[in-house]
Amino acid sequence: MYALGGSHLVWPKRQVTDSLEKFRPGDDAVWEVLPPLRHGRCASAAASLGGFVYALGGCNAEGKALDFAERFSITQSVWEPLPAMQKPRCNFAAAVAAGSLYAVGGYDDNMQDICTIERLHPSSTQWSVVSLLAVPRWGLRAVGCAGCIFIVGGHSSSGEVCRVERWNPSTGEWLDLPPLRSARRSFGLAVSSKWGCQA
Repeated sequence: MYALGGSHLVWPKRQVTDSLEKFRPGDDAVWEVLPPLRHGRCASAAASLGGFVYALGGCNAEGKALDFAERFSITQSVWEPLPAMQKPRCNFAAAVAAGSLYAVGGYDDNMQDICTIERLHPSSTQWSVVSLLAVPRWGLRAVGCAGCIFIVGGHSSSGEVCRVERWNPSTGEWLDLPPLRSARRSFGLAVSSKWGCQA
């Protein structure tokens, strides 16, 4: 388990951190400090794929959305730069499906809700826009499961939403699923590995 970036308030200014910590379970469970991010950030998105932890986008101390992407090698304990996303994104979602990494929604450096989904394959040199959200929003969450991406909740121009969708990257098919009972944004979302899912 890895905790990366984030912010804390040192009145009156928000401080953004570049720290990376790893939790080592066991009888002597402890958090271990690892090499810091190349770019400090908060409200970013993270995902794990193929022996790497990916850190995407987020905001700097001034609240400006970022397009930076980088990944941490779990075996070599070093950060590697990645191609920048096509759009700066803050408070968005990241998910893994079918061996690729996806960035979903968020808001940009003009505080405008983002409708695009971008994809990066680990062997690729650039992000590509692969689909559009029916409702642009930030504060949403996403998980990859059985080759599809489930996109849940968030905040749109009309407020918090209950919306839940499933998108299949292979076919491009969208499916509306039963909505959340309570609208929400910036929440936690987890799945069970027994369903063939990956957060």
